[in-house]
Amino acid sequence: MKPTRRQRPNIKYRCRFYKYGVPLKDDVPVPNEFGELTSEFSLFTLGLFAKEVPLKPTEAEEGNRTIAEQKFILVGKWTTSLSKVTHGMYCYILRQQKLFVVDGNATDQWGDRQNIYINIVDNVTQDIATKFPGAPL
Repeated sequence: MKPTRRQRPNIKYRCRFYKYGVPLKDDVPVPNEFGELTSEFSLFTLGLFAKEVPLKPTEAEEGNRTIAEQKFILVGKWTTSLSKVTHGMYCYILRQQKLFVVDGNATDQWGDRQNIYINIVDNVTQDIATKFPGAPL
């Protein structure tokens, strides 16, 4: 039996996952050189993923109008650091030079620690996207 598209992932993308917020060291906020607490992007982990489109597209409401929000699923090899990717993090795909928002926690559907699935959304708010270092947005 020939595997379906879902069972054989497509092209591999190098993805970097970032947290946005005040940097912490031993759960204590770290001020910058001027003694101020500032929010910044910090690299959490990275990995190789196949990016696929889910079977059912979703829509989100913004105010009183509905906007199209494109979701993607990243499929990759399970690692301990990737299993800790959570909602509210950001994913930067190097090949596309684009910033995505992580939607939900990373999941291991079968619990066998073989594959990891991460949902991302390409509708990133502009004020956060402009603060991302090095991203041509």
